[in-house]
Amino acid sequence: MAGCSPYERATYRYTPFLAVVLIPIALFKPWGKLVFSAADLLVAWLIQRLLRDDDLPKRTVSVSMAAWLFNPFTATISTRGNSESLVAAMLLLLLRCLSHGASQRGGGSFRGVAAAGALLGLATHWRLYPVIYAFPILRHLNLRQRPAKHTKQHTSGRPTPHTFLQHLSAAWPTCNILVFSVAAAASFVCLGAACYAAYGQPFLENAYLYHSRRVDPRHNFSLAFYPAYLAHGRTSRWPDRAAQLAQLAAVAALGWRLAPRLSLAMAAQTMAFVALNKVSTAQYFAWYWALLPLALPDLLASSPQAQRRVG
Repeated sequence: MAGCSPYERATYRYTPFLAVVLIPIALFKPWGKLVFSAADLLVAWLIQRLLRDDDLPKRTVSVSMAAWLFNPFTATISTRGNSESLVAAMLLLLLRCLSHGASQRGGGSFRGVAAAGALLGLATHWRLYPVIYAFPILRHLNLRQRPAKHTKQHTSGRPTPHTFLQHLSAAWPTCNILVFSVAAAASFVCLGAACYAAYGQPFLENAYLYHSRRVDPRHNFSLAFYPAYLAHGRTSRWPDRAAQLAQLAAVAALGWRLAPRLSLAMAAQTMAFVALNKVSTAQYFAWYWALLPLALPDLLASSPQAQRRVG
């Protein structure tokens, strides 16, 4: 409220928009916890709507929604004043926009895809990790616009100039992919440019660059915790790069394989990203708890028909 920069606080490592959202704390101390708890309820409602869109049994929807709503871990994360539920709400709204756009044609579909792209840009601006979802989303949009039957027709028979042109056409980005990509890039760049114009290099350093090189040898559930602890927080360049490549490879492979079932792909990607990340603190687990209820029907299903949904 005094017009100061949030980065004057040494431990502030987030977008300045979070500080703007929390300005009423100066007048009402519980404001932040109420906002994050309200986001928790929004996440539960979005889980319910997304599962209902899949025509799942009411009991399955209720159990999946309760996995988030009555989870003491995620409730504790929000009520202690952590904003992860806001990012979770953005990501589920993204899935809702894509689901809603898939049921429409023409301008309605493009609006849904554009809104989803803008939400991915916003979520990535807020917390960098959602950028990993761009890959399965783009593949999902490509598969959704080009049915498998159409793809098989392109790949069958002897290669001819006509089939070559068909393959070239299949590799060209679809309209939905272009709309999503432009919306996501515009959202991320515009938000970042506005913050940089207001706060300069401290914004880039604290909101983005700090997280790319962060090492935490104390408060860390990561597999890399003990080597970092023994090295007193210092990291070796090549082992660190190898671990990052393994993490990216796992995340990319899961995104590619599970893209037809987008919610499952995003949940699996997040679990792999958190498990293999060099830093993993308590709030990181909330990243996949928001997506896991959407994947539960697929994870628990055992019938061949259910398995074909992700295959």
